[in-house]
Amino acid sequence: MRAAADVLVESGYTGFTVDRVAARAGVGRATVYRRWPTKLDLVVALLRDLRDSFVLPDAGSLEADVRALFEGVADSATAGERVMAALASETFNDGELFQVLGDEFIAPRRAQLSVLFGRAAERGELREDVDITALVNMTWGFLWQRRFINGLGVDRAAVDGFLLVLLGGIRAAPGG
Repeated sequence: MRAAADVLVESGYTGFTVDRVAARAGVGRATVYRRWPTKLDLVVALLRDLRDSFVLPDAGSLEADVRALFEGVADSATAGERVMAALASETFNDGELFQVLGDEFIAPRRAQLSVLFGRAAERGELREDVDITALVNMTWGFLWQRRFINGLGVDRAAVDGFLLVLLGGIRAAPGG
């Protein structure tokens, strides 16, 4: 999977081939083709591997959870982010890849973030009228806007600013 991720990030989806992955991994191409007959099959396996390696923080409070979530991406893009970025532009021209990326990477990440905000709601940290889907979109958008659109890191000051705005708008009133 590491070889697949490296080739995908370096070559994009168009230049991504099972042959290149086999060469990078130092195995015969038949070895790879037996498990993943097409490059899309290999991408699905890679996205599932990345999905399964993600650990959702559970630090006891929404603020601590969001800090822990962003801590892992502070200085450089994670493997999942690099793969996602390599695939994202290709989805405009490839409906099947669009569906796979949505099903195997984006939807599971959105679900995980929903769990994070759902736990905060259960702890009484959020106002009752807060839209969890909107929180997921804002959090995901903050990361992608900083990292991939503006080319900025996700440093402590950025996270502090994000949390100030986010928590200021969604926190439950003390005592209720």
